Amino acid sequence: MMCLGAATGLLGVATGGFFKNGPIIAKQYSQFVTGNVSLGLTITMLIVPFIKNGFAPNDTAEEWKNVFWFIVASLILTNVFYILFCSAKSAVWTNSESQVVPVPPILLAVPKLDGTSG
Repeated sequence: MMCLGAATGLLGVATGGFFKNGPIIAKQYSQFVTGNVSLGLTITMLIVPFIKNGFAPNDTAEEWKNVFWFIVASLILTNVFYILFCSAKSAVWTNSESQVVPVPPILLAVPKLDGTSG
């Protein structure tokens, strides 16, 4: 029970950093990135019951042991991927300098009080 509690606590710490990393990397596109993360979570929640039924159709202790080992392997693989490829720096495609296009000044002809423009 202690190991399960410690694992849950560590998972909470890890996922907190994961959800903060998307907006940091994406800057002005954070809504799009966060939306895609939410879509991935939703799809995962829809798939998990089918994966569970594949690993533990009879709900025996041995089958549930396989479910937990699958979860352990998934968490280790995805966390290693995250550690190797994630960064706290914003992505190159979010730099506003690369998107700045000089716009020529607009000259407006404002009529003067005497009826002439200038």
